[in-house]
Amino acid sequence: MNKDSNGNRFIYENNHYHDYFRVIPFLRVRKMLDKAKITLDNKRILIAGCGCGIDAHYLKKFYKPGSVCFTDIEAIAMEKSRSVFFYESFVLVNNEQLAFKDNAFDYVFVAASLHHLREPVRGLYELLRVARHALIVIEPNDTWLTRIFEKLGFAQEYEVEHGNYVYRFDKRGVSKINKALFFRCYVDRFFSIHRVAKDKIEFMVLKLLNSVANIIYPALGNYIVFAIIKEKQSVPDKTKMNEK
Repeated sequence: MNKDSNGNRFIYENNHYHDYFRVIPFLRVRKMLDKAKITLDNKRILIAGCGCGIDAHYLKKFYKPGSVCFTDIEAIAMEKSRSVFFYESFVLVNNEQLAFKDNAFDYVFVAASLHHLREPVRGLYELLRVARHALIVIEPNDTWLTRIFEKLGFAQEYEVEHGNYVYRFDKRGVSKINKALFFRCYVDRFFSIHRVAKDKIEFMVLKLLNSVANIIYPALGNYIVFAIIKEKQSVPDKTKMNEK
């Protein structure tokens, strides 16, 4: 059983009612990467903003990376990851200013970490810089529904516990970044409920609501995942564009 430095047990999947929803973003990432014909098997991976290591836990359920490097700005969070993935490398660093060389890793993965940064978009470009092939991202999705939830107090505009504004990405913003760089991109949006059910009945209700929402209008979901693939695309022919 894995333990932290204080001897406390640290288990990633210990509540089925919560874990069912927590794995959804990673399942969507796998589906997206399959569509892009990308595998992380035998690749050198950077997991940025590793936190307690949940990202690595799920990625390693789906892939077998050649090596993984973890980064985080908080030593306490990194200690939890290190207690489990002690055979990997760890670097305490701000993801807005990485010490790694350009293209240092085959793929860079970041989940629910960019929105904690003071300059999230700067962090995105920095992580993209050190990725040889692609940057893979899981972040909050910005929609009119989310903004209504913020007004009603069901979603956070600021995370008081971390002292940051919750910067939410959207499909149009990601698309503009890729168009500016002339890179290829895949984007997916969906719902994954955060509420932890208290019993089986509540869990089944939440599961049904989540499934229906993802069938009816997934674009309004609270999550967005995207992969920015560093393959240069040709400049669109304006003549052909005007003909459409």
